[in-house]
Amino acid sequence: TAESFASGSLGLAISALAPSSEAATAMGPSIMVIFIIFGGLYVNETTVPLVFRWLPKVSLIKQAYQGLCINDLRGLKLECEHEGDSSSGDQVLGRMAFGSKSVGDSIVAEGRIILANYLLTYWLLKKGKQKFQSLESP
Repeated sequence: TAESFASGSLGLAISALAPSSEAATAMGPSIMVIFIIFGGLYVNETTVPLVFRWLPKVSLIKQAYQGLCINDLRGLKLECEHEGDSSSGDQVLGRMAFGSKSVGDSIVAEGRIILANYLLTYWLLKKGKQKFQSLESP
């Protein structure tokens, strides 16, 4: 559910940022593709170039994926079929750079993303609100 709240808050932030619904519809999938690429499945966080190191930290996809991997793999014993296979879920987590993290860390990170998106949405709406001339008594 944290992932759905984070996605909803991102949608609100994008719609507050975009000048039109067409622009928001174009921006949303583009941002999500970037989050998917830096989400931990395709790119390991430790191998990301220095310029892009902030992307995995703000990726709602990465935080959810990390939490699910930790929940499923921590303490799991695996059968090795070939030399070099991981014998435990903890080894897999270490290779994915999730070894020192916990499910709680992922939930807290999702909460921070939700809060940041809601604050960004509020600020963008407050900044872009329409200005009206004040009424004067006749």
